[in-house]
Amino acid sequence: MADFLHYIFGAGNPAQIAATFVWAYLAAFTSILFKTTKRDPLSPCSPVHFSWAYLWSDNTKRIIGSIILIFIAIRVSKELMGVEPTMYVAILIGYGFDKISGVLKKASDKLFNSDNKNQ
Repeated sequence: MADFLHYIFGAGNPAQIAATFVWAYLAAFTSILFKTTKRDPLSPCSPVHFSWAYLWSDNTKRIIGSIILIFIAIRVSKELMGVEPTMYVAILIGYGFDKISGVLKKASDKLFNSDNKNQ
């Protein structure tokens, strides 16, 4: 089991690895919260008042994509980039990969919504 965990999470101090993930996920969540300030409350697709339930339901794909991309990026950062996953690197990964996940979500929404309109 120890070998399995070593291959999944990488070598290193477990506390440092956990802290790296926490900082990356906090950065990604902050990025999603910043996006909510740009919403149009008068839009028919958005609630007038801020809603946590709407935030989660509207960004489910983005959140799941961010979780997966951040995990992969932190796990392979040392092997791929030659960079030890520090807290600064974790914040950059979290914020950056959330933005990438947001772009992928928009692209998939356009792709699948355009398919539904053509049927």
